[in-house]
Amino acid sequence: MQGSLRISDGVGNPVDFYLGTNKVGTVVDPPYIVTVTNIPAGVYNVRVGTTNSVGVYRLYPEVPNYNALVVIEPTFRQPAKLDTNSFSFDFEGTLPFMTNIVEQSVDLRTWFPIATNTDTTNVVSFRDTNAVESLRFYRMKVLTVLPLLP
Repeated sequence: MQGSLRISDGVGNPVDFYLGTNKVGTVVDPPYIVTVTNIPAGVYNVRVGTTNSVGVYRLYPEVPNYNALVVIEPTFRQPAKLDTNSFSFDFEGTLPFMTNIVEQSVDLRTWFPIATNTDTTNVVSFRDTNAVESLRFYRMKVLTVLPLLP
């Protein structure tokens, strides 16, 4: 998530990041960017808070539910080993027109993005043509901020 100050008095203006009512991070200096991981599936109200030059703390956007972070858990289906180097599967339950990131790991600790796409349906098909390791794990990430009109 990223926030920006449109007006600053030049004094340290920390920016707080919220998902719903939970503060998930504070950044003291620009760039005001915070990374949040392991978020359970759901829809979260995204807001930032800061103190203005006269000492008043405010949350922005002022209208709750204006920005929503949508986190989903796609369903893994139809896995198939097509040949000695290829593995394919579908993810169902993604959000149409959102960015889908397929990641792979060999140890479930370190994950690497191996494909990114934007699909027009709620099913994403994927084929890994470099699946030569004896053990490989996959996951799908779909994290998108949607502006919602009040």
